Amino acid sequence: MAKKIAYCSLLTALALIFGFIEHLVSFDYIAPGVKLGLANSIVLLLIFVKQYKSAIAVNLARILLSTLLFSGPMAAIFAISGAALSMIVSVLLLKSKHLSIIGISIGAAACHNIGQILVAGFVMGTWSVLYYMPVLVFCGAISGLLTGTAANLVYKRIKKR
Repeated sequence: MAKKIAYCSLLTALALIFGFIEHLVSFDYIAPGVKLGLANSIVLLLIFVKQYKSAIAVNLARILLSTLLFSGPMAAIFAISGAALSMIVSVLLLKSKHLSIIGISIGAAACHNIGQILVAGFVMGTWSVLYYMPVLVFCGAISGLLTGTAANLVYKRIKKR
């Protein structure tokens, strides 16, 4: 049990570091709110090796800690909604057995943005934010491609051991 906690803590710290780097690098010139999603690569790897409970624990811990360090409670609501939808979609896509980690990452990243847009519409009380969805889904797909490629490289290295 202690080994599992240490393992999840280490991965949470790594995801938090990736999140901090993303916080420093802004892609707002492309579209407001766009991020690379490197922190999600840790969770993606955990899902891909079917460590679902660890993926949930690491993702929740990372979101809560990054909210305390870099943003505020509203950001947590958006992050949790996007994370929940993307994790559900990741597990479903993995079970289909037809997609690689890169394909799963693309689907998860796009769904992460869809979840956030839906919550934004609910919180703001207007669905005009849906007009922004194609931009975010496109950027999410590109981000998912890059993040999935990075996760795939790490997975291949881990698999060799």
